[in-house]
Amino acid sequence: MMPANAQVQVTARNPAGDWYQIVFNGETGWVFGRLVNLICAEDLPVVDVPPPTTGPAQPPAPPPAQPQPLAGDKVLYFTFDDGPNSVWTPQMLDILARYNARGVFFQIGQQVPVFQDVSRQAIAQGHAIGNHTWDHPSLAGMDEATFNDQIMRTDQVLAEVGAFQNAGQKCMRPPYGATDGNTRARLEALGYTIDVIKISR
Repeated sequence: MMPANAQVQVTARNPAGDWYQIVFNGETGWVFGRLVNLICAEDLPVVDVPPPTTGPAQPPAPPPAQPQPLAGDKVLYFTFDDGPNSVWTPQMLDILARYNARGVFFQIGQQVPVFQDVSRQAIAQGHAIGNHTWDHPSLAGMDEATFNDQIMRTDQVLAEVGAFQNAGQKCMRPPYGATDGNTRARLEALGYTIDVIKISR
């Protein structure tokens, strides 16, 4: 591409005088006459060749398709704990959207009603939502009634914003990774798993 107001050597013109052959940066090409201001062009040799054709602009090439996992490929899951938050969660959603990636957001129940628009945005963008208890206590050594309250209160507010729309997506992540011998059985009784939620692209 030749920059505007560039001074170039003009070496020839076509018979109609509307195209001019130029040399710029060591390369020879043609430029339409209305795009140049010529000085002393009357002595130019006439080159009886057709001027270059200018077809319609080609549309830009589409971006490369996102690679899809093949059978047997390892899959990396992006998971985020302790939201939703009105500052950090939208920033993470923007980054994931930029790269057409999906994540699993393990959310604290008492924060969901406060930032329910953020939770709904995550779900609308194809991310999964997981249960991270009501107020982030350690589950290790917790009595069953308190355990059930932590999980089910959070379950209720997550369901209200549209989480768990697909079967098998009730997943829970214990705060601090703290569990005891009762944790998995109690979660399974409430319809939860500790395994990572599998989400489609």
